[in-house]
Amino acid sequence: MSKFIFTLPEAAAKKGIQSVGGKYNFKDGKLVVEEDIARKIKKVLTTFHGCTVSQEKTPVAEKNVPAPEDAVLSKTATKATKGH
Repeated sequence: MSKFIFTLPEAAAKKGIQSVGGKYNFKDGKLVVEEDIARKIKKVLTTFHGCTVSQEKTPVAEKNVPAPEDAVLSKTATKATKGH
């Protein structure tokens, strides 16, 4: 599941931990939550507190690409399996 980042407006952002609306604890003006929680709190934080929302970038998993020598079938390998 992806994560979302809520960012307080610059005027409201302070260093350290701050509570918004008595429920949401921002650290250095940012709050990172899972997607299901973001859906529930998005309207309140964006409408009433002026937060912006962005999706956290997740690193792209490296594709499992075989080495070139693994991808090539030799004649001996195909002859050995041909009879089966």
